Amino acid sequence: MKTLFSKSVFLILALFSFYKPCKAATITNIVITGYNAPNLEICEKSNFRIKFEHTNFLFDNTFTVEIAANGDFINGPIISLIGQRTVAGNSTNQYIDVSFPAAPNGLLIETNYQLRIKGSSPITYSSPNQYPFKIAKTGALPDSTFFPEGYWRGSFYTWQPTIQTMILDANSQAMFSNNNYLGYVTKAALSFDLDWGFDAEAAPGTKFDTSKVCGSHANLYSIRMRRKINFEAGYYIFGGGGDDGFRLSLDGGTTWLINLWRDQEFTGKLNNNGCGVLMEAGPKNVVVDYYERGEKSRFQVIIKRTGDPLASPLAITNPVQGASVCLQSAPFQMLSTAPGAETWSGPGVSPNGIFNPQAAGLGSKIITYETGMTGFGSNCLKTTSVTIQVVPSLSSEFTGLDTSYCQGDSAVKLVPQNLGGIFRGEGISGPVFNPGSISPGNYVIEYALSPTSGCGTDTVRKNVRVLAKPDAGFLDLPDSVFLKNPNIDLIPTEPGGIFSGDGVVSLSKQWVPSVLPPGVYEISYSIKKGSCSNLSKQKVIVLDKVKPEPFIPNLLILNGAEKNKDWSIAGGTSGMKVTIINRWGKEVYKGSSQGELLCKGEDLSEFGQYFFLLEDPVDNKKWTGVLTVVR
Repeated sequence: MKTLFSKSVFLILALFSFYKPCKAATITNIVITGYNAPNLEICEKSNFRIKFEHTNFLFDNTFTVEIAANGDFINGPIISLIGQRTVAGNSTNQYIDVSFPAAPNGLLIETNYQLRIKGSSPITYSSPNQYPFKIAKTGALPDSTFFPEGYWRGSFYTWQPTIQTMILDANSQAMFSNNNYLGYVTKAALSFDLDWGFDAEAAPGTKFDTSKVCGSHANLYSIRMRRKINFEAGYYIFGGGGDDGFRLSLDGGTTWLINLWRDQEFTGKLNNNGCGVLMEAGPKNVVVDYYERGEKSRFQVIIKRTGDPLASPLAITNPVQGASVCLQSAPFQMLSTAPGAETWSGPGVSPNGIFNPQAAGLGSKIITYETGMTGFGSNCLKTTSVTIQVVPSLSSEFTGLDTSYCQGDSAVKLVPQNLGGIFRGEGISGPVFNPGSISPGNYVIEYALSPTSGCGTDTVRKNVRVLAKPDAGFLDLPDSVFLKNPNIDLIPTEPGGIFSGDGVVSLSKQWVPSVLPPGVYEISYSIKKGSCSNLSKQKVIVLDKVKPEPFIPNLLILNGAEKNKDWSIAGGTSGMKVTIINRWGKEVYKGSSQGELLCKGEDLSEFGQYFFLLEDPVDNKKWTGVLTVVR
C-alpha cells in the first residue's frame, strides 16, 4: 500500500514539473504600432495592432488586452478590447489585432488611457504601455432632417466600394450609412474650396476644418453637407466640383441640380452655363455630396448671387461715368441695370457695391461690376465699369468736447474747424453743450456742414457720456445744541465719502460738540465716485448754556384739567424710553416719548401709585420716581 502511494505521488510531481515553466512568465515591450508617440488619439472605430514579447507561457495560453483611464488598473474601471491571440512559449515578435467595444462603451473623451496585455496560462499582466493615448469618439449620429442656418455641417463617412470599376451612381454604394459615420466638418462661408492634397498628406482627420473627424482618412471617404439657406428673390449661380464625385441639391437631396459622380481628377460644373437661375424668396434645404476614392482630395462649392443674365446692355447707373464724389460723403450703394450680383470691385467698394469715398481716397477711381461667371468650360460673364473722381471737401471736425462729464458740470463751448454748419444733440444750444441740462447717459453730438461747391454734406459725430454725481446728502443736524451735548452720529445718504469740520471725528463719523466753545459751526460731507464728486454742508449752533434738567410731573389727574389728562415732561425730547410698573411689580406700559408726551392718560386706567423709569438714549441719562394717578 505504501509503495503504491509513493508511486502516485511521484507521477503527480513528474507531471507538474513537466507543465510548470522553469522561469516566471513575462510580457514585455508593449508597442501600439502607428501610435507609439506622445499625445496621440485613436478613433473608437479603429482596428489597431499591438506588438509585444512574451516568455514561458503554456500551450493553452490566450493573450487579451485591457485598458484603464490614466493606467489605473487597481481602481478601474477596466475595459477589455475586442480581439485575442492564442500562443504559448517564447516570442520576440508577436501581434494582437484589437478594436474598442461598440458604443455605448463607457469610453471617455479628453481622458488619457493606457493598456496592458493579459496572459491566461499562467495568469500574467504586462506593465502599461509607455505612451498614454486619448480616444476620439464619433459623437451622435447625424440627423437626416437637420439643416443648420448660417453654416454648413458635413457628416463624414468612410467605406469600402463593392465594385472596382468607376462609380457613376452614389446610390449604388453605402457611402452615407450611419454604420460608417466618423464625425463631421463645418464651414461658415456659403461658398468654399477645400483642397486637402494627396493621400501622403493624410487628408481629413488631421487637415484644417476636420478636427471633429475621428481618425485620418486619405482615401475612400464621403461627406454630405447640409444647410438651410434663406434665399432672397433674385438670380443665383450654383456650381462646384470634386475629386472624385460631386452633386448638389436644392430640395434636401430628392433631385440633383448638379450630378458629377464619377472617378477622375477634379471636375466641376456651373449650372445654367454660369448665367444663374431665378430663385423665389424663401428657405431651401441644400445638400452637397462629395466622394473621394484615391489620390488627390478636393471639394468645392459655389453659391453666389448674380444679376439678371438677360439685362443688356449691362451698365452702372449710379454714379454715372465721370461723376465727382466728395471725400467726406457717407458710403452709398452703387446701382446697375442688372442689380443683385455681389461682384463689385475697385478702390473703396465692397463686393455688394457699397462705395466708401474715404476708403477709396482722393483721385480717379475705376469701379467694375460683373454678372454671371466663367469656369469649368462655362462662360456667362458680363463686365462693365465707370470712372469717378473723389474730390476734397471741407471737414466738419470740431473740438472742445470731452468724452465724459459729470451731471451739473459747467457748459462748454464747441469750436468747429469750419464755420457754417449746425450742432445737434441732447444738451446742445447753438455751439454750447450743457451737461447739467440732461440726464445721465450716453449721447451723440454731431456737427454737419451744409453742401459746399457741389461736394455733398459732411457730418462728424462724437460720443459723450454724462455721469451721475454721487449723493452728498447726510442726515439733518439740529439747528442748535447745548453745551456738552452728547456726540451726534453723522449718517450719509450714500456711503464712501468724508465728513469734515470742527469737532468732526472722521473715523467714527461723529460730531463731538462737547469739545467746542459756543458758536456757529459748519459740517461738510464730500464724496467722489470715478471722475465725479459732490459736496454738501450743514450749519449748527452750539448754545452758550447747558441743557436744563427736564421737569417730570409726579401727579396725573385723569378727566381733570385739560393740561393734566396726559403725562408729559417739560423740556423733554422725542425718543425717550418710558417704562411704567404698578405697585405689584407688573409692567403696565412701555414706549417712547413723542415730543414732550410720555404717555396718554388712557394708557393708565387704574388709580394709584406707579413707578417709572425714563431713559434718554441721546445722553444716556435716566430718571426714576413715583407717579400718582388720581381722578
